[in-house]
Amino acid sequence: MKSMKTLHVFFLSAIPLFLSCNKESEPQDQPLPAITADITYELSGGEDIINLFDISVTYTNATGSQAKETVAALPWSKKVTVGSIPFTAKMAATYSGKSDYPEKSQYKVGMGGGISYSTSAGKSESALVASNLTVGKDRIAAYIQEKAKTVDYSTEIK
Repeated sequence: MKSMKTLHVFFLSAIPLFLSCNKESEPQDQPLPAITADITYELSGGEDIINLFDISVTYTNATGSQAKETVAALPWSKKVTVGSIPFTAKMAATYSGKSDYPEKSQYKVGMGGGISYSTSAGKSESALVASNLTVGKDRIAAYIQEKAKTVDYSTEIK
């Protein structure tokens, strides 16, 4: 009977050895690569907009922080690449009317902007929206007053 107990204890203590598996022979789960996104922030406008407004842009950079630039010419664009999604891309364009601008009989104005992107997974969206407009010199002061504001854009990339 004692030998039976010894044999029983031997088998019970050996079970973990037989149940352990060789991890090297099994395929390892590989983490999925991060999906990246190339983002383009854009502003456009008529040829006289830059003479009528000081323009600044605040946008979400690649690290998710806000960056700010002064726009010296239109069209303007900024490209950033983010290392993983989901990501919220935001842009705010601030138009401050100038009091001193060249006098013309007509001004080519109109404003536009948008956020476009493409991901490493093949998803893309193009979102530039722009308008073209001609304003006479008798209405340009009212136009500047009306358009002097901040325009916000936002896109959720998933």
